[in-house]
Amino acid sequence: MRISMFLLLCVLLLTGGCRNNDCRHEKIIESLSNEPLDLEYPSRYEGLHLFICCEDENEKKITFPRIIKKEYLENKYNMNYKTYLRKVLKESMCIHIPDSCFRLDAVISDNYDRMNFDTFFSLYCYENGNVFRISQGLNENEIFTILYYLFINEYYSFWDDYIGVYSIRKLGN
Repeated sequence: MRISMFLLLCVLLLTGGCRNNDCRHEKIIESLSNEPLDLEYPSRYEGLHLFICCEDENEKKITFPRIIKKEYLENKYNMNYKTYLRKVLKESMCIHIPDSCFRLDAVISDNYDRMNFDTFFSLYCYENGNVFRISQGLNENEIFTILYYLFINEYYSFWDDYIGVYSIRKLGN
């Protein structure tokens, strides 16, 4: 009896959970999709940087919730907004927005591929109170590349125009 209960529990845990990529960004998708689908209503996440795909897989695009919402409203996709957000943020669907793409920095991408995430994070980021910051001395493309890899690990960035740096936060569980 104990063995069958243990096996049942294992099966439930394996099937009840979701794969890493399937669960990625679910909290932010849920929050954004629950906001009014109206451009007059400012998003609570208005300054949040969102990364989406470009045609070239080594290029990404940085954008904001309002721009993604505007693209959805203008193109009348045959899906609800939550599904649209899920596809766009998980990069299974590329959308055309006028911002230009940036190329992922090869050195930083290589570091991300060969390091565990904690090592990568500590190499490029430091804690400053209740937020994280990007190490100084990097060019814009390197910063965007780091922010992209943080984003796919659910660390979200905002531009802090008061002090002129990116603020990075992990959304709470």
